[in-house]
Amino acid sequence: MRYQTVDTIKGTRSNHSFVPINETQLLVSRVSDSITTFIATLGNKTLPLTFQNEEYAACCTYGINWWIGKIVEYYDEYSDYKIMFMHPHGPNASYTWPKPLDVCWIPYEHIMKILSAPSTNTRRTDKITPEENNCIELLFKNFKVD
Repeated sequence: MRYQTVDTIKGTRSNHSFVPINETQLLVSRVSDSITTFIATLGNKTLPLTFQNEEYAACCTYGINWWIGKIVEYYDEYSDYKIMFMHPHGPNASYTWPKPLDVCWIPYEHIMKILSAPSTNTRRTDKITPEENNCIELLFKNFKVD
């Protein structure tokens, strides 16, 4: 009953640590000792990414690494994206789909860039250009979620 009068804050569903900053903002992280945090604001409007079936996302996940993955689903209520990750994490010269698949929901705020599908020389290995790797590295180095 008490939850009926509470507003949800988009982008915080998959997190477990919430520290109040003021009446409208929270410092949010996946776990309490995480070094990656972001500020969630009550009433903050986020625009969903537009994507097609063959697009990929480079996203900041699991603290200190960035990953390339395919967006497979979008959950509107929380502005989360279900990502199927390639391995290893970046930066790397080539990426593969692991077995079993590595799939996780990612908040909108943690998606840094939409990429076109990596090129493939074989059915097992995909590559992105060194320029794209460098671009993502620069984005990741300056990555902040407000």
